[in-house]
Amino acid sequence: MLRCSLMRRQVPKIAVSLLTSKQAFQRRQAEEARAAGQRAGVDVEVVFADGNAIVQVQHLMKYVLAPPDVRPVALIVEPSTADAFERVGKAAVEAGIGWIPVHCTPPYIAALKRSHPSIPVSCVAVDDLDAGATQARQVMALLKNGGQIMLLQGPRENAAAGLRRQGLDRELKAVTRIQVMADLYADWTKDGAEQAFGSYLQTHTSGPKPSLIVCQNDSMALGVEMVLCTQRPSWGKPPLLGLDGMPDEGRRLVREGILAATVITPATAGKGVELAVKALSGQPIPPSVVLPVESFPPLQKLM
Repeated sequence: MLRCSLMRRQVPKIAVSLLTSKQAFQRRQAEEARAAGQRAGVDVEVVFADGNAIVQVQHLMKYVLAPPDVRPVALIVEPSTADAFERVGKAAVEAGIGWIPVHCTPPYIAALKRSHPSIPVSCVAVDDLDAGATQARQVMALLKNGGQIMLLQGPRENAAAGLRRQGLDRELKAVTRIQVMADLYADWTKDGAEQAFGSYLQTHTSGPKPSLIVCQNDSMALGVEMVLCTQRPSWGKPPLLGLDGMPDEGRRLVREGILAATVITPATAGKGVELAVKALSGQPIPPSVVLPVESFPPLQKLM
């Protein structure tokens, strides 16, 4: 049973705050969080921030400032900013609400956990550094003779996007035969990628064709593929790399030949719910959990 001090209702509620309902991986996050709640016998309420950090903070503070008898017992949050809402996290634990950011490893978590040992505090991340490094290894496998690549990244302020870029740069640093010809940014969605990539092509009507295009998720890769077909058919089909690797999206697109490769990254929200339930049941939880990634197809098949 969950500890009585944290059971404010017959069925405890855990709130899950995610980025957008328009992106397949985020919908998978929601599904896995709800499934984890169902397995544990807790109510999981999912809210989406529509890609807006201000909206996300408003959602979270509404939970924090709610009357004690209706507050959630924990907040599972995929933050839309690099600082992972440190102030909101502190306000949550001071109100007696567990705080578990997912898809990131905020540096403040260890101190917050030490200062509030009775409150569930942890974080769940994908190894985004290795995800970016894996994309770099895919690039090297596909471009044995070198070439120029374009990068379509997540939002500039997003921690996962930054780590993925760091991992890619680290692997490609010594590979002089491969050059980055353009850096673009979008909001993780297919529509956002279409807008960012389309705008780039409209302002760069001439110039070399990229040897390969790297996208930091599969949804954005789909947007790029759409724009290539409509705005730059003369480029043919340069290889596209994605990331997330869900069975019904990224891996399917690889099998269909739309993507050259993707990186399988596990969902984190369900694991966050599991950690919260474990802590509320009186069991210890670590300050952080990092989940591994893998290339699809395996790198050996790309070489």
